[in-house]
Amino acid sequence: MFQKDTQQALRSLIVLATEQRSIAVGELAKLSGTPAPTLAKVVATLGRHGLVQGRPGPGGGYTLAKSAMEISLHDVVVAFQGSEFVGACIFGQAGCQVKCSVHDPWHDMMNQLFDYLKKTHIGDVVRVGASNFEV
Repeated sequence: MFQKDTQQALRSLIVLATEQRSIAVGELAKLSGTPAPTLAKVVATLGRHGLVQGRPGPGGGYTLAKSAMEISLHDVVVAFQGSEFVGACIFGQAGCQVKCSVHDPWHDMMNQLFDYLKKTHIGDVVRVGASNFEV
């Protein structure tokens, strides 16, 4: 359901929240199971959206730009997939001119998902131990 870069971003944020220290791109790539060149693009997007901050030089690296409890899963999904993701047609149609039989149930389900993503934060994921993903 979520694009690969969204999944990589979520894993990277979980690592940063768990480690609670500045982590260089190479180490963050290894810990999150994301190739370093891909991770560089992911953290650039996260940085543009105010979710991580980078510090160059020795002892530098990436940290969360704010508390893990202030970064919702919704923030991350929207950063990578856009805010229109919630209203997206299951069949990829640009706009629903005529509602099909799937339209209303799909739209309701997507709204429930986005409500959940808005109220669930990176800190919640780390707190319940879901950060034990395998890379």
